[in-house]
Amino acid sequence: MIFLKHYFSFLLKDVYILFFGFLSLLLLWQLLLFIDLNFLEFNWIRCNPSKSSYTINLYKMQFLDSPHKLILQ
Repeated sequence: MIFLKHYFSFLLKDVYILFFGFLSLLLLWQLLLFIDLNFLEFNWIRCNPSKSSYTINLYKMQFLDSPHKLILQ
């Protein structure tokens, strides 16, 4: 019985480690995605200074609607 108690305590600790590890990786991925989106938006504005603010806002709306595709006007 003592063996089972120790086994389940180690198992619970492993579940905590896996859960918080997965959560930290998910948060890191979201942070990198956020930085990447801001960097792409900054490059788009910097490399296209002749574009009007309307076009840039349209680009932002399209990019945020479908972040997996880079839609340029």
